[in-house]
Amino acid sequence: MPRKILPSMFNKRVEFGTIQNVANDNTGDYDSKFVSQFNLWCYPQKRTLTQQYQLLGIQLEDTTVLIVRHNPSITKQLKVKYADRYYDILNISSDDSLNYMAYDYLTVKLINKVG
Repeated sequence: MPRKILPSMFNKRVEFGTIQNVANDNTGDYDSKFVSQFNLWCYPQKRTLTQQYQLLGIQLEDTTVLIVRHNPSITKQLKVKYADRYYDILNISSDDSLNYMAYDYLTVKLINKVG
C-alpha cells in the first residue's frame, strides 16, 4: 500500500521562476538573476540510505524529490528555489487525473551558479 501524503506534510515553501537579465541600479549593467513567477507549498520526500547509495556516481547524485499539489504551470523550463538553493527540474511525474488530491513529483538537481 502506498504511503499516504497528508496536507500537513506540506510545510516547506518552493519558488518557481526563470533566470532573466535584470538591470543593476548601481552599475547600469545587466546581471542574471532568479525572477520568481509563483510559489507553492511542498513536501521534500526523504530517501532511504540504500537509495542514496544507489544514486552515487550517476546523474541523479545531487537530486531531491519535491512533492507539490498538481499544477499544470510547472514545466522543465522553470528553475526552482528551495531552501535558498537553486535547482533545475530534471523530471516531472505529473498526476493529471481528476482526483482532488493529485500530486506532482519533481526531481530537481542542484545547480552551482544561477545565470
